[in-house]
Amino acid sequence: GRGGDVRSRVGWSPAAGGDAASQTGTLAAIEGALRMAGCRADQISCIAGGGNGTDLDRAESAVLRAALSTAAEQVPVISLLGQTGEWPTSAASRVAQALFAIQEQSLPRCDCPQPDAQAALPGLCVQGQSREPQPATVD
Repeated sequence: GRGGDVRSRVGWSPAAGGDAASQTGTLAAIEGALRMAGCRADQISCIAGGGNGTDLDRAESAVLRAALSTAAEQVPVISLLGQTGEWPTSAASRVAQALFAIQEQSLPRCDCPQPDAQAALPGLCVQGQSREPQPATVD
């Protein structure tokens, strides 16, 4: 397995790719959050994803595809854990990254020259030719 795959994560089974129960629970959480926000999947302007380089990236993408349907293929995804690694407070860094996106109306790009097609959603904001944040409308 990839580094760190065996460590437990809140909401995810340490089994490769998460187990069916953790994916079902995560799907229900996303659907519940959309209902509470009164938001449709196609209204999401950004996802602060995991992208920690483990098999859980595939599970996260699968659950987002199930919850968001075709919107998952278009929504921008930001992630910094590929550059920084995961640590006990990495969830807080993802919140800070999302707050940056809202405040600055731009999306930080991740340093991922070749995203894993099975693990990443198409909207992953990669650096490409520019390291500068990508201008965007983030609600």
